[in-house]
Amino acid sequence: MRQIVRIISFLCLCGLILSIYFINDHNVTGFSFKLNSSCPTKRFSHNMVYDTRNSRIILFGGYTMISTEYIQLSDTWIFDCTTNTWSEQNHTIHPSSRQNFGMVYDPTRQKILLFGGNSDDTWIYNCSTDSWTQTHPDVKPPARTDPAMYFDPINDKVILFGGYSTETDEKYNDIWAYEFSNNTWTEQHPQDESPSPRYGHRVIYDSYNKKGLFFGGRAEEVTNELWLYDYGTNSWEEIDQPQTEKPETRYWHEMVYDTDNNEVIIFGGRESEWISTSIFNDTWIYDPQLNEWEATDPEMAPTRRTSSSSVYDSNNKKMVIFGGTFDIPITESKILNDTWMYNTVNNEWKKISQLESLSDTLSSTLTSSEIPPSSSIIPASSSGFTILILAYILPLLLVMVKRGYNK
Repeated sequence: MRQIVRIISFLCLCGLILSIYFINDHNVTGFSFKLNSSCPTKRFSHNMVYDTRNSRIILFGGYTMISTEYIQLSDTWIFDCTTNTWSEQNHTIHPSSRQNFGMVYDPTRQKILLFGGNSDDTWIYNCSTDSWTQTHPDVKPPARTDPAMYFDPINDKVILFGGYSTETDEKYNDIWAYEFSNNTWTEQHPQDESPSPRYGHRVIYDSYNKKGLFFGGRAEEVTNELWLYDYGTNSWEEIDQPQTEKPETRYWHEMVYDTDNNEVIIFGGRESEWISTSIFNDTWIYDPQLNEWEATDPEMAPTRRTSSSSVYDSNNKKMVIFGGTFDIPITESKILNDTWMYNTVNNEWKKISQLESLSDTLSSTLTSSEIPPSSSIIPASSSGFTILILAYILPLLLVMVKRGYNK
């Protein structure tokens, strides 16, 4: 009998290990297990926007590596900010593979504008139908990578500034406005001083000043300049930052606008083209009203990285960051596909995993007013069913066989 108890204990332990493996690698919808361990492949130089209406993130493209070969990507992924899960979209029509392009969201039309990535084509993603459409404006900016783009809700325009041509090795400092209503790009010609040509800079729409706020970038040298652009007056203004505390010079960093607190959040980036130690994982907050920077110094932070992508999730009041690379020169093992969230209230970074997604989903289900019947607690896929058999039913059968053998 003792031997049988030992066998049962051992097999139950095996079943528990298999169960943990199953839960960790599979999402849960309600009480039904659903086989879905999908997550975007490791990548950098991709782009993301936040769909405010549906509380989700749209990710497209970027670079990855297989062995020593760079591979451009053209896949579209959606991150559900309610369940913290990724799902890939299957589109027959979509932009070609590319990296370092501009992408911006129009909340009124629920549409995303994509431009660049060493190309001059313009694409629109309809968040209502989850479909891509290429537009063909008569006039458009020259092909480029690394433009900075934002949506100006006051003037109902998408604003594009700067970038880099891989064909001519030219940096840009031109500024363009795109209008959804008539599918037109129009170059702007400010008369006053403009920022120098640059790429790898970042921009947000500053609701307080009602202007585009640009930070950093690689010009003749890597910079930490702050510039405001006003579409209404077609004018630039460089902000005289305090010299006491501000971020170091950087490019290919992350920058989002906290619409709840009217603050700018900056994370990571790189200072040098070739020195790996110049990649950051610091977190900064800028207050446009006070013109003050603050280094937040959280206890835990994502791995240092550059060429990642981020959004501000206004529904959950958190910054979300995905992917990037943590070292140079870039190799396959140095590329990331992790998802992190930053909470400004408690100054805390949290890494999102499938296990946490499962726990959060179960918690929300348990607190709901309707608890499904036990008959609904079944695996929703043949693979999940197989795993459950291996974890529980098979050990019981083995115990029964063992008992018969001892007799």
